[in-house]
Amino acid sequence: MANLHISLPESLKEFVKEEVAEGGYGTPSDYVRSLLRQAKEQKLRRQLDQALLASLETPAEEVTSEYLVELRREVREVISRKRPKSL
Repeated sequence: MANLHISLPESLKEFVKEEVAEGGYGTPSDYVRSLLRQAKEQKLRRQLDQALLASLETPAEEVTSEYLVELRREVREVISRKRPKSL
């Protein structure tokens, strides 16, 4: 695991210590990692919400047999690119 050193004012340092003691975190690093995971999840949720809202603004595409054939082809293509090549 990589290290990242940050500087905090004394008030925030004390706050982190309190949160570690009260929140059941083993170390200040555990607490900060938890906060970063939460921030990352929130960002992903916002991005997903934006994508969903944008999709609502696009016209629906009719699902035909040709559409499904093309969709399957695209999915197979993506899967084949992600599979490791055999030796």
